[in-house]
Amino acid sequence: MTLVLYTTLFAYFFTDVVGQDDDDGWENVDESDNNFTEPTAYTGRKQVNIPQNDPLTPMDALELIFDVGFFRRLKAETNRYARQCQTEVQRRKWSIVTMEELQKFFAIIIHMSLIHKPALKDYFSTNPVLFSSFPSQIGLGRDRFLSILKYLHINDNSTYIPRDQVNHDPLHKVRPLVDLLNAKFKELYTPSCNITLDEAMIPFRGRIAFKVYMKNKPNKYGIRLEVVADAENGIVLHFEAYTGAAGNQANTVDDLVLRMLEPFKDKNFLVFMDRRYSSPNLFTKLRQKGFYPVGTVMKSRRGLPKSFTRKLRKGQIINRRKGDMLALKWKDKRDVFLLTTADRAEMVETGQNRHAQAGGDHETLKPAGVVRYNLGKVGVDRADQMASYYPMHRKTVKWWKKVFFGLFTMALINLNKYMNMKNGSAMRLETFLLNIATQDRKSVV
Repeated sequence: MTLVLYTTLFAYFFTDVVGQDDDDGWENVDESDNNFTEPTAYTGRKQVNIPQNDPLTPMDALELIFDVGFFRRLKAETNRYARQCQTEVQRRKWSIVTMEELQKFFAIIIHMSLIHKPALKDYFSTNPVLFSSFPSQIGLGRDRFLSILKYLHINDNSTYIPRDQVNHDPLHKVRPLVDLLNAKFKELYTPSCNITLDEAMIPFRGRIAFKVYMKNKPNKYGIRLEVVADAENGIVLHFEAYTGAAGNQANTVDDLVLRMLEPFKDKNFLVFMDRRYSSPNLFTKLRQKGFYPVGTVMKSRRGLPKSFTRKLRKGQIINRRKGDMLALKWKDKRDVFLLTTADRAEMVETGQNRHAQAGGDHETLKPAGVVRYNLGKVGVDRADQMASYYPMHRKTVKWWKKVFFGLFTMALINLNKYMNMKNGSAMRLETFLLNIATQDRKSVV
């Protein structure tokens, strides 16, 4: 009797709504989903591409990206910018920044991310309540630190092309760092078969043409980054800063997604994205480039099945297929709209029991595509979460310095993960940063 009742309830709540096939080629499918084809196997293998056989130290990892060449450029451009800005009297008082001073400067920046104080000057305070010995121990005083911070530069201002002129680059101030990190991220790591496309935010409330507001982010105002990350571990693979309509690149959603994923095409990656990006038209384009996209979708997107306008009771589902794309509407606590090219139109057990407190003993059932999406969507969120633990955000009117230190943090998180994968270790990010900050820099020339 119990089995018959359970079967009846399952058929009522979890089967598709009966109806005619939709227009525009969408086919009504049941759980057998005979036209489903399993995704082709991923052609790569997750690994860190570092030839060194010996275990990496934190400083070895740091130098994979921030090597002598990086600090030489930083030194040259910082000194150049100081000369460009200073009066004759100021130039006579200014002493050339050395590479050793720059490395000490970044050690103090890391110190500031680990220990938060209200103002920059507090890190150099002799007040017993605020006192930190670290800056004085490494030999970089408050005035010298603030001077380096003031003139810090990584690109030549004289090569800047003004807005509204051909080849204007809104990110000119940080372009060398952006290009360096994207190149190194691609070179040093081969991801798993699951990658995530999502946005991240660098907090900034000052005036800038491409500042955005995102109500669902902890930091609601700032500079938006579009980020591709490994869904399994949050390692950032590629990123791009949104610079608005003034940028040189097309910024429609489809153009953005195709550009961001271009380095990963034809390798059979499963790509997870949220409703901001997904559409039937985009998923068709991504399949042509060798991707298997999975993502929630806005119910108003053009090209979705017309039957999605029907109201459902909790647990009911509508499955429609067009080629290798499955579109589903499922009623949970609210309506869920999903597109997937990697899943069959079936319900699977999740291992959760919503009725345990009421004495129930059956598993929660969800569409296979929803379960896969929930597991794969968190790649960029993991990277964001790590960055929030040790932020290098200080109040500044210079937007590009916010971006510079935000990207520096992103790179350090990646380097910590590269080292752990290479060594088979599990060093915490805090320990990794402490090791870098306390290294002896007297031998640096």
